[in-house]
Amino acid sequence: MSLRRRLTNKLIMMAAVMVILQVPLWLIDATRDEREARHSETVTAKSEEWGGKQQLTGPVLVIPYTWRSRDGEAPPQRGELRLLPDALLVNGTVHPDEFSRGIYRARVYTASVQMQGKFVPPDQWPRSDRHERQWDKTRLALGVGDARGLRGTQGLKWNGEDAEWRSGSSLKAWA
Repeated sequence: MSLRRRLTNKLIMMAAVMVILQVPLWLIDATRDEREARHSETVTAKSEEWGGKQQLTGPVLVIPYTWRSRDGEAPPQRGELRLLPDALLVNGTVHPDEFSRGIYRARVYTASVQMQGKFVPPDQWPRSDRHERQWDKTRLALGVGDARGLRGTQGLKWNGEDAEWRSGSSLKAWA
């Protein structure tokens, strides 16, 4: 046999051994990819049930008002004054928990948050007969990242009196 033929046979054998040795690696990669997909499915399923990432924004005190032009010819305009609290105290605790489905695990968190704030009217609020504050429509807006995650919301106290939570902040920046 010629030297060239022996070299060719050796190269063919080396290529065949390399391909054969790749098969277990392909199987391991496929198993790993499948498990990553199943883990993602588990986390997604739990997130849909539990709620996604949360971000609390606010609170913002929203005071609607109307104002008329000086001549009174134009129709009244509507606006909202949005106030941030002058003082805000936030206390919270976060409790981690782990959810399992087969060999897959997803970490979830439960938070308990208490807020206490004080709102002070601004000095620059117009004090004329043309501006009419609608105190009866004043509301407190608190943005929540994913409302599915809210469980057992407790009562809201406003000036020491019970108030009711309603969904939708109605603030365009939070929509």
